[in-house]
Amino acid sequence: MYYMLNYFNEETRHKVTGLASSSAFTFDNSTRAFCSTRINMDAIRPIAMVDENNRVIVTNAKKIKAKDFDNRKHKKLQYLMFKFVWEHIDNENIVDQRNLNKEAFVFGLINLHEELCDLGILPDAEMLCPVQVVEQIPIPKRSRNTRFRPQVNLAREIEYSWNPRSPKVNWGLDALRFEKIINDNIPFDASTIGEVEEEPQESFTASGRRRRGNDVTMSESSSNA
Repeated sequence: MYYMLNYFNEETRHKVTGLASSSAFTFDNSTRAFCSTRINMDAIRPIAMVDENNRVIVTNAKKIKAKDFDNRKHKKLQYLMFKFVWEHIDNENIVDQRNLNKEAFVFGLINLHEELCDLGILPDAEMLCPVQVVEQIPIPKRSRNTRFRPQVNLAREIEYSWNPRSPKVNWGLDALRFEKIINDNIPFDASTIGEVEEEPQESFTASGRRRRGNDVTMSESSSNA
């Protein structure tokens, strides 16, 4: 995924090696035939190309072998992929929306962020998780004939969105060079995780909303007692 995101461009060529399987099929209500090809990738590398002056086009892409990597070990690389997907979670051209469980993905990213904070890979980044959680609790309006609000069961609505305090993934940064990403002994710097701002104090507004930073919002419902 890292290789394709960084080095797959329209004017580049790459060689993929691995076990390929193809299957041909058709549908009962169609006369057209279809072919599906899947590749279990073992390695990928760039193919040398020349420009119109017959000069070799320089590229930073290098051969990558799947056997050299373990997604369970390279936590920084896994975190950046999760963060990139979350940045584009609603873009159907980047993220497959079929059977997408956004809440499960969010919990995975939050847990991974907390794990990297504990390991020191994300220093002082506890408040810079890419996931912003907004919880809305509807509060019924007070009846005109009484001072008290009616007793109701409050339904909490939780919304997950991108945390604007967390910078988006910029693969062009020097800190995100491949050899640095796969080295978990090098922590992320502020250019990739953001900087902590002073959290605003809890306050109440005239409309009955309570907000603490960007985390919690309470709002009145339109129903009357």
